[in-house]
Amino acid sequence: MQTRRLLAGLVVSLLWFAALAHADYVEVRSAANVYSDANRNSDVQFRADAGSNLHLVESETTNGYYHVEDPRTGTQGWIYRSMVRRFQGDIPKPGSSAANPQSTFGQPFPLNRCKLPYNETPEKGLTIESCGLQGDAKDKSPEAVQNPHKNNLCVTGIAQPVTIADLAKLQQEVDDSGMPYGSKFQHKSPPMDRSLLTTLPPLSNGIQLGEGSLVTFVGYMADAHYSPSSPSSKGESVDCSKSQHDQADIHIALSSEPGKIKSKDPKRIEKLCRTISAEFIPHARPAIWDAATLNQVIDLERPVRVTGQLFFDASHEPCRDGVPVGSDPRRIAGWEIHPIYMFEVCKFSDIKKCGVTSTAAWQPMSKADGVTLEEDDED
Repeated sequence: MQTRRLLAGLVVSLLWFAALAHADYVEVRSAANVYSDANRNSDVQFRADAGSNLHLVESETTNGYYHVEDPRTGTQGWIYRSMVRRFQGDIPKPGSSAANPQSTFGQPFPLNRCKLPYNETPEKGLTIESCGLQGDAKDKSPEAVQNPHKNNLCVTGIAQPVTIADLAKLQQEVDDSGMPYGSKFQHKSPPMDRSLLTTLPPLSNGIQLGEGSLVTFVGYMADAHYSPSSPSSKGESVDCSKSQHDQADIHIALSSEPGKIKSKDPKRIEKLCRTISAEFIPHARPAIWDAATLNQVIDLERPVRVTGQLFFDASHEPCRDGVPVGSDPRRIAGWEIHPIYMFEVCKFSDIKKCGVTSTAAWQPMSKADGVTLEEDDED
């Protein structure tokens, strides 16, 4: 009997450590208490230093707290989500750099890594799922560092409302920092070290945002298209260069004013340079989220609420004083809501009735008044 108990304990321990080996981790943003339970009234297990890394024991939060483990001592506890920044994969080894993340080249997309955050029914069995977090970017390349951030579907917590002005301010902070970024056509590239994007100064309202924050925006959609627009063009490395519409991102432009920005509008570039971007990634993307249906929403000229991860597209530069940089996207900031987790349409045309925290004013696109669904979307 004693032997059986010992063997059972050994098996449990092995399974536990195997699970930890594939867990994500969090970096402590500023020194914080780690509690014995998921509330601040419980005992303090230990004090986590700023910049230290902790294993993530459970993927989801409880009462806003992450269940973590100190890799040095094995001590477990709970730390509040706003005190840490979550990262994918294992804790970097001493002497390694965030610029050299663990390769996921050739691996399938990890759909079961966390609960999918979509507010519509996810699609199953899509061809694109053979394309992993890194896409087809070569190991140790700038795109191999950036692409997993584009594919992060695991941010949890309460979404922080943001405005176009907020993202323009964050853009200015990046520019002032001197962090290198930009398009290969301008002989530039994303940085190998993106850590600065998580430590920017707070906004004027005291809220600190950065890459990996969960945010929500209320405004109007002005454009929606696949990237690339044509299936005959080469796709993005994050999508393994696929260009078929069901395997490509959908880019949307978000504005403070209603109405589609049309291709023949003489002020098209000027208007686009005042917008921000958001993207639907193709992984498990609900069938209702397609460009044709999104363009119906644009024509309704009703406000939309877009919720997802805050991401900095370091492959391009935004407009400068209202003028695009080469062929880079026309927008006010490189900060995007990417991936989109939730997309909702307001019941009303008057944006004053569409509060960002309202529960009654919003409908998922599949239920939105005035949207006509294709048969495939209804199934």
